[in-house]
Amino acid sequence: RREIRDIQKETPSLNRNVISEMWDDCLSAAILDAEGEMNKASEISELSWKEVFEEEYRI
Repeated sequence: RREIRDIQKETPSLNRNVISEMWDDCLSAAILDAEGEMNKASEISELSWKEVFEEEYRI
């Protein structure tokens, strides 16, 4: 969340519509990275805008 907000401050054209268009590819890449770091399959296969940017979560 913070990284995307910071990038948006530097690049205002990176708005919600642009992010939405890139969403599936970015999520797939992030899942592959996470699986490699965890050395196991991810339990997550999709995330909504609300889940990522609006809902509170704890790690």
